Amino acid sequence: MDFILTIGLISLIIIAYLVLWPKRNLPPGLPSWPILGSLPYLDIKNLLEQLLKLHRKYGDVMTIHMGSKPYVFLNSYNVIKEAFVAQKEYFSDRPDSLFVNMLARVKGETGMILAKGDTRNHVRGIVAKALNKTFNVGKTQFENNVMEEVHVLLDHLDEKTKPYDMRWSLTMCTSNIVHVLNLGKRFAYDDESFQEQLEGEKELFEFFIKAQILDPFPLLRFLPGDIFGYKKCLANQTIRNKFFTKHLEENQENDCLLKHWKEMAKEDPNSIEIESLIVLVYELFEGSIHTNSSTLYIALAYMLNNPGVQEKIHKLIDENIGQDRQPTIADRKHLQYIDAVCYETLRLMPIGPMGIPHICSKTTTLAGYTIPESAILIPNLYAVHHDPNTWPNPEKFDPSRFIDEEGKLQNHDKIIPFSMGKRVCPGKEVAKMSLFLVLTSLLQRYHFSVPPGESPPSLKVKLGLTLELETPYKVCIIKR
Repeated sequence: MDFILTIGLISLIIIAYLVLWPKRNLPPGLPSWPILGSLPYLDIKNLLEQLLKLHRKYGDVMTIHMGSKPYVFLNSYNVIKEAFVAQKEYFSDRPDSLFVNMLARVKGETGMILAKGDTRNHVRGIVAKALNKTFNVGKTQFENNVMEEVHVLLDHLDEKTKPYDMRWSLTMCTSNIVHVLNLGKRFAYDDESFQEQLEGEKELFEFFIKAQILDPFPLLRFLPGDIFGYKKCLANQTIRNKFFTKHLEENQENDCLLKHWKEMAKEDPNSIEIESLIVLVYELFEGSIHTNSSTLYIALAYMLNNPGVQEKIHKLIDENIGQDRQPTIADRKHLQYIDAVCYETLRLMPIGPMGIPHICSKTTTLAGYTIPESAILIPNLYAVHHDPNTWPNPEKFDPSRFIDEEGKLQNHDKIIPFSMGKRVCPGKEVAKMSLFLVLTSLLQRYHFSVPPGESPPSLKVKLGLTLELETPYKVCIIKR
């Protein structure tokens, strides 16, 4: 009997050692229960605000357990830079999680998001080379393609004589910009398959937070009904795969990124498989559509709450462009206040507030703490962009914080909506150019106002992979 008790006691000590020893120098954070982790302490409905409070309490690096898995939140610019730039060899891979697989795996193939090590570097090199070719050789053509799509949007909005919710129209516009870049093809606003695919992407992005709960408890996926939305997302994934497969086959000879990638794949025996190109096309599409349209939609909401900003932009456009020609990328140097409006919108409402998770590939230290192998890292961009030490009065919408006395851009290096390091978004220049051209064109053509008798739009947001306004709004669109 004593022998059995002794063996039992030794076993408990070993188990406790194995469980607790890896946590001996983890970053501080919420308490963790067996099995559940920190879930009982999380306020899912107000998670952004809770994470800001936890940042103030625990500091720039903190731990929240989802089940037994430590999620390490990086809450400052310097810590994110240390992890993703200075220690990129440890923190550049992605977790092979439920959500990331839904996001970045098509018919078993992977692209940039799930690629690791040398494969990741090779794939990103192919993407960068094709994008550079597009901008260095065909920059004017890309600009023309954007403006063609902008004209479709403007003609569409010209017909709106009553208060109108622009969200879906902006999504159609920005989606077509990316489709033309990727496939050399645009879609009509009333194309049902296009609308179905976009709606499916929106639901997948909203699934992000629930997926973080399902990852440590995968059996919850099989509960009766679909309380987490998992089965709906699987159905949307099938729709997405069929949509992209069909249009890749139909448009592979168009002059677009897909054609450049295919040519490079044939010329380079070490290149990626052609079957993986569908994933690259999808990832660039996925990373742009809702992010750009949401930024535009939220920027207009902020301007409706701060009408002086819209008036200033109108004046700058009238002085530097007028009404007789369309905006160009060359106008950016004279209209840096518009870039400042975009930066301030992305500061207050970073479209990917928690980025896409990273994983620690080997136990190491960060900011004096031990980060164990397989820990998940979350770049808390929302906290970085709301840090009062960097941004005085951080909740105020103030584009002038990015403009110096000479009207030039300043301080925008601490805005990192596209992340940094080896996982920085390769399409960030596409996004910034598109944002400038679309927003400038809208404000050259229209004055936007709150419908009579209504209040300005609420700026309260809901959290998924991206930030969305919780309450849609309508706007009066008045031609100037």
